[in-house]
Amino acid sequence: MSSLRVKADLVRYLRAGVRREMAEAAGVLQVELEGAGDQSVYESALARFDLTRDLLDLIGSLDRPLERDLTVDLTRYRGLLVEVLRAQYVLERMRLQDAAASGLPILSQDLLALKELLGELQAQPEPPAPHHRDLLSGRPERRPGCRH
Repeated sequence: MSSLRVKADLVRYLRAGVRREMAEAAGVLQVELEGAGDQSVYESALARFDLTRDLLDLIGSLDRPLERDLTVDLTRYRGLLVEVLRAQYVLERMRLQDAAASGLPILSQDLLALKELLGELQAQPEPPAPHHRDLLSGRPERRPGCRH
């Protein structure tokens, strides 16, 4: 099993990114449910929502610091992790640039750690893609993909 270790102090960034991704999938679902939507768009958004929900369940949805590092299964979550961590890194970098432009003191060690984590993730080989049918068949099977 291929996995990624996320340091405890970086989990809050992962959690924030997963929440944003989940909200985006929920927004697509809402649009598709309100209109005569496209079935494939609906199924894709539903699979994305379920995957983000599963990852958030494993990370923990509460904004409390973890006492130890988190190990995430890349076989199941690699694509989502790459997107979430990349977006979160860009967002945090923009926040630091805004703070610096305003003359506020900035601490960039978390930004550097996020960049290193993203690089580590991208350097790992991509696991084989799950069967398309598995992604679209209702709620994903509960599998342990993350350990505290």
